[in-house]
Amino acid sequence: MTIQIFQALIESNWLQVTFRSFFPLAFLLVVCMAILSLATNNLRVIRQKTAQMTLSALICHPRLTDAAIWRLILPQWEEMVREVAFVLPDRFQVWIQPATPERAARLIGFGPAWVGAIRAGTLVCHSNPAWPASSAENLQ
Repeated sequence: MTIQIFQALIESNWLQVTFRSFFPLAFLLVVCMAILSLATNNLRVIRQKTAQMTLSALICHPRLTDAAIWRLILPQWEEMVREVAFVLPDRFQVWIQPATPERAARLIGFGPAWVGAIRAGTLVCHSNPAWPASSAENLQ
């Protein structure tokens, strides 16, 4: 009985019509998700590179204020954003927008407060948060 049902479905036009109408929609959804994933990855890379730039500036200039360090790294940061990303997710992460330094700064909250959070250790951006035991022992 089950084999007859499958044979009837295969021979019928209904299954072919369903596949023909489903695959273009599925392809469109996969392409949209891939583009959104690329934009989210661009934002993640910007966040990591911003944290690295801020940390290196804090190490080189420990006595400067947060606003002074932010103004110091801002031109390099804007250039980095233009080089690294070409699309970013919108603030609700539903669609994409062209990558501009202003949009990236708004999405990650880059400003003097960002530098202060890095200095205080309250903002943590790690690409690999799990530390090996050997490196944790070397820090002590």
